[in-house]
Amino acid sequence: MNNILYAKQYGFQKGHSTEHAIMQLVDQINNSFEHDQYTLGVFIDLSKAFDTVDHEILIAKLENYGIKGNNLNWFKSYLKNRKQFIRVENISTDFQEIVCGVPQGSILGPLLFLIYINDLKDASNILNSIMLADDTNLFYSHRNIENLFSTMNIELENINEWFKANKLSLNVKKTKFILFYKKALTKSGNVTPLNIPSLQIGNKNIERVSSIKFLGVMLDGHFSWKEHIKVVEINLQRI
Repeated sequence: MNNILYAKQYGFQKGHSTEHAIMQLVDQINNSFEHDQYTLGVFIDLSKAFDTVDHEILIAKLENYGIKGNNLNWFKSYLKNRKQFIRVENISTDFQEIVCGVPQGSILGPLLFLIYINDLKDASNILNSIMLADDTNLFYSHRNIENLFSTMNIELENINEWFKANKLSLNVKKTKFILFYKKALTKSGNVTPLNIPSLQIGNKNIERVSSIKFLGVMLDGHFSWKEHIKVVEINLQRI
């Protein structure tokens, strides 16, 4: 793809894996701890992202990346005139043209989705975006917790505007955030306040959690790996 695809997009790309994504996050959080910083991690949940790719927007993005003429017409032909209907017992709907979504199970489907979501990174030049296909995770580090949340709230609105412009549906109920911080008192004397600021996207509060599964690995706010060890122990007992 001539380095068109986002370097921190770890889905469906040769030489990229979940291990690389996890290592990148580990490096950022360990580095923030060394500099007495907090890190906010927001784990975005998109509703049926592959099924809601708008064909007209996708064609425009392909053209923007330099695909033109007969090559672009080929992609138009590939996406257009696909139809579907629903049958329940003996009742069927009329055939309707499919105007969104990448063909499931196809070779081109994943690549077209990566192109579609590729410019999400441009919605914020501050946040560190770690992606695995539609799995979108946003991180930001700072020493001052008020600045940390204020900046993240501003950037999340930019992200939300991108989702709306690209007709992707954000599931706020399943979107979560974690505040990563040292257990011990930092060199600067900072400790985590009992009441941290709220985090919002689209004027809706994002739920804070103490641990979350990130690409198959359980993370907790102190980055202690205790939650992940518990899960591994439970799985071993089932063998």
